Formats: sequence, structure tokens, C-alpha cells
Amino acid sequence: MKAPDTKRQERTGAGKPEALAALIGGATRAEAATAAGVCVRTLERWLAEPGFKAELTAGRRLAYDAALATLKGVTGRAVETLAGLLNSRNESERRHAAAVILSYAFRAHELGELEARLEALEKAAAELTPQAGIRPF
Repeated sequence: MKAPDTKRQERTGAGKPEALAALIGGATRAEAATAAGVCVRTLERWLAEPGFKAELTAGRRLAYDAALATLKGVTGRAVETLAGLLNSRNESERRHAAAVILSYAFRAHELGELEARLEALEKAAAELTPQAGIRPF
């Protein structure tokens, strides 16, 4: 079996789609280089290219958004399951479900408070912006 012509692949960009797919899928750099049929140094050079880096970032964002959409889709069922466990005959299960629900409720409250404070800070910064010499964050 003939070894891949990594110099040619580096020049032509052959293997870049495979490298992107592997990296987006969570592969290590070594695994992505193997999937692309190039050496790790070639992959490192590609990662230094603004265009390749932008494609990787965009691909990862799409993958993350898809995973988040799936998570959002099952959140209601998860809450129903926890709420149902509050009626369990097993005291340990009830206690654990109650603790989890209270923990998430507290976090949601904290996030709401932080969001309100951040909005107030952004509004104050926006009001200061027109003044000479003061720039927003």
C-alpha cells in the first residue's frame, strides 16, 4: 500500500473536510490528522489558517446548537420524571428528587438575578457612552 502524499494534500487542501469533520466530532488532533490522511504538523498548519479555523468554529457551533436543541426537547420529560419521583414510596428517592429540584430552582433564581444586574449594567454603560472619553466595556 502506497503512503499518502501529505505534501500534495497540504498544498491542495485534500483531507481538510475529513479533518474538520473529525475535529467537530470530538477527535483529537492526532485522530483528525489520521482521518484526513495527513501528519499532525499539516493539521497544525491548517489550524493556523483563519479560514480553516473559522470553518471549525462554525461547525462546532452548529454541532453544539443541535445538541442543545435535543437537550431542550427532553427537558420537560426530565422535569416530569423528577416531579414524579416526589411521590415515590422510597424516602431516599423522594429526598433526592426534592434536593435536585430545589438546587435547580435556586440556580434558575440566581441566573435571573444575574441577568437583571447585567442588563442594568449594560443600560448604565450605554448611557455613559455618549460622554466624551468614556467607552463601554
